[in-house]
Amino acid sequence: MNVTYSYPPFMDNILYIVLVLGLIVSFFVNRKMSKESDRPQGIMGGLYVALVVVSVITLFAGSVAIFTSQVYLIVASPKYQSTVVGVKSEWVQQAHEDSDGDTYYETVQMHTAVLEFYDGDGNLHRLRNDISSRNKPSLGKKVTVTYNDGEMREFSWRSFLVLIGLATFMILLGLGSAFIVFFAFNISNERLKVFGAAFLIYYLIPASMCFMAGAMLYAILSHHVYGGNMSGLEQVVLFFFSIVIMICIYSYFKYFLLDDEESMEDSL
Repeated sequence: MNVTYSYPPFMDNILYIVLVLGLIVSFFVNRKMSKESDRPQGIMGGLYVALVVVSVITLFAGSVAIFTSQVYLIVASPKYQSTVVGVKSEWVQQAHEDSDGDTYYETVQMHTAVLEFYDGDGNLHRLRNDISSRNKPSLGKKVTVTYNDGEMREFSWRSFLVLIGLATFMILLGLGSAFIVFFAFNISNERLKVFGAAFLIYYLIPASMCFMAGAMLYAILSHHVYGGNMSGLEQVVLFFFSIVIMICIYSYFKYFLLDDEESMEDSL
């Protein structure tokens, strides 16, 4: 599944402010590192630190802008019932990693639905969907979309999965930015460490395992429902590893999270 994102126009102005703030923070980071090492940072070292700091902070600001614009577009924008009137298909290369960590490329055919709908003013619009997948959409299928200021998004469970992914990415970048700022200005980060550990243990790890198991099972299901070129061996391998991951999820919740909560209750 491929998703396209719109670039918020107000980011053009915010980007310069974020870059300046990132340079200011990187200056204080370099100064503190020089004090702790009792020797000044070299030019290359200082530039490297500035590059990392500015990149993390800029990515965080960009993720916040994209997430908020997507939330507004998906949740708050008017919704319309569209019809699939065409399909745009193209062959693309997707990178994968094998068990040895080597990268290989697979050529797959991705399909994008062409949607037609009338807006609140009665104007007819014919636009390509923002989500592409291996499953070829059926002509005449009804799809709920949101539309505002020329931007259209599909309104479905896949849209909310995209929002969850964007929110997770935004929080990770936010934690990284916060750690950098706290370090630069010598602010205690003990509570931030607790939040980061809780986010990792109680959300990121179990959510990642659930997503991987769900993606494998969905790939097998979509192959049988919509058709595909997946071999029998590939289906067996995906099903086997999805079962293994589900066992890991059960063990993680039963023997790690629940035991950890019981130990916390006993300590109280």
